[in-house]
Amino acid sequence: MTLRGVLLLLVGLVPVALFVGLGGYLIWQQGWMRTLSVAVGVWLLAAGLLRFLPRKSEAAPSITRLSPAAYWTDRDRRAAEAIAARQRALVDDAEAIDLTDPQFYLEIGRTLMSDLAVIYHGEPP
Repeated sequence: MTLRGVLLLLVGLVPVALFVGLGGYLIWQQGWMRTLSVAVGVWLLAAGLLRFLPRKSEAAPSITRLSPAAYWTDRDRRAAEAIAARQRALVDDAEAIDLTDPQFYLEIGRTLMSDLAVIYHGEPP
């Protein structure tokens, strides 16, 4: 670790340590240590018990949120179907998804834009 890194660590941790230490000492001096210990214990117990509460269904969200409106044309409906088909293809081939690779997003965007361009503007010359 460089000298700069050590200094940054000290500048960040020393105030926190001082506040925690001084605050703990003052809490102990005022006689609040037992009260706060019980409150923190109850809080941690409640947090642990929350784990057992029933959760909402963890069903997968719907593939597409595009719902056809009355003013959509046939091309708009075909475009929505193309987007939904691309989404289904990605869900079916989940192992091919690499969320950390920017090239993945670029390639998906290009293919989707190409599909939409064909729908709205016809085949390229």
